[in-house]
This record gives sequence, C-alpha cells and structure tokens, in this order.
Amino acid sequence: SLESRVRTIVNQENITKLSGDFKRSLDTVIDTIAPPIPEHEVFNVHLVSSLEDNSIENVIYRTMDAVFDFHGCGAINLKSAAKTLADAPEMQTKRGDTFTLPKGFDGGYGAAVTAVQFVQNALKTQAKEREQAADTSSVNTSSDAKQRSESPLFYRAHKTELLLAIQPFSVIPIEDQDFLSLCVVLRDPLRNVTLRTFSQMLPLSCWAQPHDQIVAVDVDASLGSTVNMRADSAVQRRQEMNEECLYEAVMLAVKTLANEYLTSRPAAIAAEASAKTE
Repeated sequence: SLESRVRTIVNQENITKLSGDFKRSLDTVIDTIAPPIPEHEVFNVHLVSSLEDNSIENVIYRTMDAVFDFHGCGAINLKSAAKTLADAPEMQTKRGDTFTLPKGFDGGYGAAVTAVQFVQNALKTQAKEREQAADTSSVNTSSDAKQRSESPLFYRAHKTELLLAIQPFSVIPIEDQDFLSLCVVLRDPLRNVTLRTFSQMLPLSCWAQPHDQIVAVDVDASLGSTVNMRADSAVQRRQEMNEECLYEAVMLAVKTLANEYLTSRPAAIAAEASAKTE
C-alpha cells in the first residue's frame, strides 16, 4: 500500500544514509571553496658572512629557494646575522683585506664553525629572552587570540632554524701563488647536523673591492684619452667577471649543501624521533 511504501522511504536507515551523503557533499563543497590549510614549514636561514653584499644575499636566497622548491619543502626566510657579528669584529673579514683572510682549508673551516657557534649562542640567548617576555605577558593574552590559534583556518607554520656560514680564506696550492676559496657550513642546531663544503679556487683578485681592482696598463701618455678609455673598459670588464665568478662559486657551494641537507634530513628526523622514544 501507499502507507507502507512511505514508511519504507522514511525509515531510520535511509534517513541516516541520506544525511551521510549530504554531509559528504557539503564537506566536498567547503573544501573546494576553502581548502584546509596544511601544516607548513618555514626555514629561517641565518646568514653568517662577512660578504655584506645585497647581490650575494639575493643569490643565496634564490639558490636555496630553488633547491627547497625542487624537493617540495617549505619556504625560505633569509636573515643576515651581520648585527650579531658586529659584536665580534675579530670574526669579520673585510672585503679587499687579504691579510686577515684565514689561511688554508683548516683555517677557513675553523673560522666558519667559530662564527656559526657564536651566532648560535646569541640566538639561544635571544630565544630565552623572548620566552621570558612571553611568560610575563601571558596573563594578558586574550581569549580571542586563543580561539584564533585553535581555529582550523589559522595559518600553522612550523619553523626550523638553520645557520649558513660563508667564510672566505686564502690557499696556496702551488708555490708563490695565492688563491681565494670559500668554506660554506650549514647547521641545523635542533638535529645537531653540520654539513660543510668548499668552493672552487678563484684568483685572489676576486676578493678585492670592485673599485680597487686596477688593471696596470703601460701606456704612452701622448696617446691621451683613447688609451684611458680602453683601460677603463678593461677594468670594468675584469670587475664584472670577478664578481660573476664569486657569485657563481657561492651559488654552487650553497646549492650543493642545501641538496645534501634535504636528502639526509629524513634520516636525521627519524633519529631524533627514535631518541625521544628511548
């Protein structure tokens, strides 16, 4: 009869099934319009270097960002540690000063690790000061802020602190001929991972300030401005090529270390998790 068919349609099982289908359809629509924000990792890279050059910092950022994007990792945030290093002038090597450059591979690596450790200790001190300030002001935290942090739409970012040191040093692979090389150190303090590499050797003139790179040209003064213009052009070309060589050496070393870090990171994370369970 009509009454029995109506009862069959509206029984509890069908109602439950219909409500479940409706809920799944609604969730699909919501996720399509506003997909949930996944856990996101941000790598704060503290640059420990005497190379106070915006162009080099840009090279480092773009190189690391490309490698991390290739591996599908999080975002890169590059921060210069120049202000922290200002408190330790003995750890700084001024551009163009070849006398204060560390000597040899051991000297370059030792100087890089010392600078990294100095900045790492300074960051620990700053973190403790922020924690104390946060504990003091925690009583004034509003309930609205707490509700925002617990909201599923709140942007959740896991931050990983890295230190990247670029230390120039001089090396003499053959008698009476100095070369410039770079020791690059990447450290993850949380997982106690320290990686290092060395750049290719470059002419020591690459360390000179661009405006100090002088080409000695033996000219007859009677030739006048024509020769001067040629000399200026030669100086400019040398400056540009030396700077390009230095940038490429930095780029290749940073690219190598970033790739090595990301490929070895899963094992380091697993070791960290295993240590916590023991």
